[in-house]
Amino acid sequence: MTIAERIFEGLKTKFDGVEEAILRRMAEKRAEGVADEAKADELVQGIGFGDVVQSYGDYRAEEASKTAVRNYEKKFNLKAGQPAVAEAEAEAPQAQPAPPAAVAETAAEAAVTTHEVKQLIETELGKFQQAMEESNQPLVESIAELQKDNQALKDEKAQADFEARMLAAAQANHVAEDFLRFLKPDPDSTDEELDAFMKDFAQALRNDHLNPSLPPELAEQEEQAEEQALIDAIEQRTKELVSAATSV
Repeated sequence: MTIAERIFEGLKTKFDGVEEAILRRMAEKRAEGVADEAKADELVQGIGFGDVVQSYGDYRAEEASKTAVRNYEKKFNLKAGQPAVAEAEAEAPQAQPAPPAAVAETAAEAAVTTHEVKQLIETELGKFQQAMEESNQPLVESIAELQKDNQALKDEKAQADFEARMLAAAQANHVAEDFLRFLKPDPDSTDEELDAFMKDFAQALRNDHLNPSLPPELAEQEEQAEEQALIDAIEQRTKELVSAATSV
């Protein structure tokens, strides 16, 4: 396999759907002056979409030019710019030069052909771009889904880190873990701010005669037990005073 053929095969794989004549033309041009076959892959990697578009335009313009020349020669019976005569008619009078009107008509046809080539390039370019977008759509959707999953993992990690820091602040201030489900500090709080928050909460519990180191249920039971002990003490003292008064 020649270097040009290896480049051509590489371009077919890289630019699937592009007309082979264009890719072959590019491969032959890139292979000129290259003797090392190992450079074929490197040359393929160096060819981008812009090079394909440029080659496509050159290819179409060249084809249009050849077509215009063939049409002109056919119309005026010329070949390579000279009258096309058979060997048997070698002595026949040479064809007259095309009149100015015919030349103008041919120029107009060439202009139309150039316009058609531009339109064709734009149409083919649009088709190729659309095909590339459609083929890349699954990849775009997969990337979006991965980004979404990645963000969800980041959010979960951030929440877990925050809960761990809040628990550490609670333990440092002797606040029972069961209280944490009632607390909603700012998730963006620093460690110092969480520590201050827990200090204030523990003090608020003490102000209400609650033990911050006990779960809410036990703290409430402890408060009720203290209240009952105080009531029992008052009742006992009242009985003692009544007993003393009646015995006099």
